[in-house]
Amino acid sequence: MFHDVKGENVKFDSSRSTASWTPVKSGGLTFVSTPLTSERPLTLTLDGSGAVELGITCTDPACYQDRVPETVDKIREYSFLNDIKIHRRKCEMVIQLDENLQEVITSYGGGQYKHSIAPCRNYFVVVDVKFGAVDMKLDGPDGNVPVEFSEYHGPNIKLLNNPAAVTSLTKSPASVCFYSDPLTPDLQLALTCTPRGYQSTIPGRYYLLLRYVKMEPRQFHIRYPGKFIIQRSESADVSDGDWSQIEKLEKEECTGKPVGLKFTGCALELRSSTGKQKSINCNLQKGEQVWLALELYGISVHIETGNGSELFPCPGIPEELPECHAMSERCDSVEDSLDMVLPTSGRSLVTYVPPPPTPSAQPPQQPQPCRIGDPVWLKDAIQKNFTTILKTFVATPFVDFLYESDMITVEEMEKVHSLTTSAAARYVLIDILSKRPVSKKAVERALKETKQDFLMDILFSNAKE
Repeated sequence: MFHDVKGENVKFDSSRSTASWTPVKSGGLTFVSTPLTSERPLTLTLDGSGAVELGITCTDPACYQDRVPETVDKIREYSFLNDIKIHRRKCEMVIQLDENLQEVITSYGGGQYKHSIAPCRNYFVVVDVKFGAVDMKLDGPDGNVPVEFSEYHGPNIKLLNNPAAVTSLTKSPASVCFYSDPLTPDLQLALTCTPRGYQSTIPGRYYLLLRYVKMEPRQFHIRYPGKFIIQRSESADVSDGDWSQIEKLEKEECTGKPVGLKFTGCALELRSSTGKQKSINCNLQKGEQVWLALELYGISVHIETGNGSELFPCPGIPEELPECHAMSERCDSVEDSLDMVLPTSGRSLVTYVPPPPTPSAQPPQQPQPCRIGDPVWLKDAIQKNFTTILKTFVATPFVDFLYESDMITVEEMEKVHSLTTSAAARYVLIDILSKRPVSKKAVERALKETKQDFLMDILFSNAKE
């Protein structure tokens, strides 16, 4: 099970055997220092991969000084505008007030969104990086009147040399947790990772970062509080000597298949179902202990223990590991070619099974029409109104809601997010929607959530049920 010391953005299940990434506190708040006016629209450019919330407030950010709220729900007189998800691409959006000061209009990705606002003396734009690595830049209509980010911002935001540019510091702050006990010789752990979304979005590159430390988790927490709560980045910097990386497990290892980790007394051995093998010498001195640290980004991880040779079977060992006669002696790093046996979905850790031959690549499964309660074909409606849909349809984050409703596969969602232009993303999504039936309720919900209700009549006027 997991140790009770954990970051603010990690959540355990009731048995403390599963840890999940929940970025409820990001430290990613920043403001535009000058008020928004109807005469001077503002251009905000986002670049990178992550999720951003855009809003507006009547409160001057200067009033916060160094006490910037942790989340947008603690900002006074705040109104939500848009959720924007980007993945390896730029998103340029224009923000402006209408002449009557009754609406804020945001334009991006080929779509335009109008938001009613309460009367206010001044309106300040709020940007909150929920997670990810995101660079932001401001531009105004008149180069003689500069627009800048406020000097008051969250601890996970850094002002760059150009006052009109900022960046997020850490993809996933306060997301560290530990295995409950120090590692002992012959202890084997099975780590099962699966993607986990936040507000219907899974990061483009989710991962589990495995490290080891030589101090008890509570001591580590005292020395580096910034790894557990949202603070200025300086408190989150860890000395290289105080923790060391074992491996970064990304998409191919985060598919629900276990990864085995074994401590020999002087080295850590890792085996994955994809064939990845690694051995790390811990360079322990006499009396030192090793603790496993896990840093989560876009995943849940389940942990189980075993003993003996279930995960690391004895047959076929090409060479012996160096003996650890004294903990003060260094052990050479060793990589061998053991065929690792991992626990099955039934969690059995007692059977040796030779690794199966690598299967040929199979196309990703598509949602089956029989699983859809209210199937509807959109092909004819899309073809009849193709040019209108192509001009107005905003593919992201519409695609996220389709994935959440199990209407498309994760591969299809990632393909849409990976495209660098809005037009290309629209073409791909329209092609997907034209090839198979989808749930009418799921599409209606996605349109409403993304403020594209006006497309309902167009899509469903000629749809076949």
